[in-house]
Amino acid sequence: MGKNPGGSAYGYEKRIELDGNGERIRGLQQIVPNEAAVVVRIFEDYAAGLSPIAITRRLNADSVPSPRSGKASRHPFGKAAAWTPNTLTGNAARGTGILNNLLYVGRRPYGKQSYRKNPETGKRHAFLNPEDKRSDDVESPALGIVPVELWDRVKSRQATLARSAKPRTETTSLPFFAQQRPRYLLTGKMTCGSCGASYAKSGKTRFGCQGAAKKGPTWCDNRLTIRQDELDTRVLAGLSSEMLRDDVVGAFLLEYEAETRRLTAEIVSACPEREAELANLDHQLGCAKAAILKGVDAMVFVDEMKIWTERRKALLAELELTEQETTETVSPEPELLTPDLSRVYREKVEQLTAAFEDEALKAQAFDRLRALIEAVVLTPEDGHLTIDLRGELASMLELCAGAETQKSSAEVTEEVLQIKMVAGTGFEPVTFRL
Repeated sequence: MGKNPGGSAYGYEKRIELDGNGERIRGLQQIVPNEAAVVVRIFEDYAAGLSPIAITRRLNADSVPSPRSGKASRHPFGKAAAWTPNTLTGNAARGTGILNNLLYVGRRPYGKQSYRKNPETGKRHAFLNPEDKRSDDVESPALGIVPVELWDRVKSRQATLARSAKPRTETTSLPFFAQQRPRYLLTGKMTCGSCGASYAKSGKTRFGCQGAAKKGPTWCDNRLTIRQDELDTRVLAGLSSEMLRDDVVGAFLLEYEAETRRLTAEIVSACPEREAELANLDHQLGCAKAAILKGVDAMVFVDEMKIWTERRKALLAELELTEQETTETVSPEPELLTPDLSRVYREKVEQLTAAFEDEALKAQAFDRLRALIEAVVLTPEDGHLTIDLRGELASMLELCAGAETQKSSAEVTEEVLQIKMVAGTGFEPVTFRL
């Protein structure tokens, strides 16, 4: 019946409603507005890049009541219950935790778990049911709190950070920084120009060559270190002023135009083959239908007809897309790719750099800035370190295409996807020496 069989999750409370006989209708819920606002805040902060620990610290600092704040305290000193990271993350497989509660997007799952009692201890234990033994989710749109777009962004970030079970050999073959969340802006992106080893923390506030530190001067004689704040400042300045110059934009526009025309030509040239295949499928389907009408058992053709029908739908969609692309005028310089890209890019990076200094926006700016940097090579010259900064061109162009710098775009347009493809196949990363 789509009703609530148990207690109310955070953000909801029982709704009292009586039937015609004056009896309370059980299983009804309603949204608690102030708690719902906290739920949305948690989702927005997590999607923006904040960790569960950072979110819970903020909630506790702002004296936001936790889900257990109104219950009897179990603390030995009588302190009120506070937010903890596990309250947010819970168990994704079981659907527990605020970030995993499907009811926040108006879907109520049933049959997720079954309970069995241990005959020795008498305690009841929960066991996760397999997918085929669960009931279908019941839609409850009236109880939705979190927008679907925001929910999808949170799920996407959870999938990115999730650690799946891997064989030990596969896990240990990954670099250390690939198994950890980056702590600094350039973690895992710095290398020594003399020996190729990584640059990492060498003291409280400095980075140094790990090859020279661990393998000695016979391996690498680069003993120069650099302060973290100085390195970040130089890299951010170079990222803003030098990494997407007008000459780079001009070269890319030419390559983009050529690649666009090549792809269009390939699509048009493949039309006769698609049309011939479509005609053949229509003939096969017609023969099968005729045989069925003459009395042949339809089950003989079930599997083949499913395959033919799906393929026919795909061919019709491809031909329709080809017709649209050929009828539209291909602009040599689409609106997205104008020569003014370098100015737009510099403005965006300056906004990101300013956000990087703001604690409230630092987490999100951190991820966007890291995406623009492919590698940083530090080479000793005349007693000083020179920095070769390699930038990811596709990420730069995607940044220019974004409507808002401070918010992660939920979707990437088809044109940006094509930019990524062209940049990946036709360009080396942009490099500049600071």
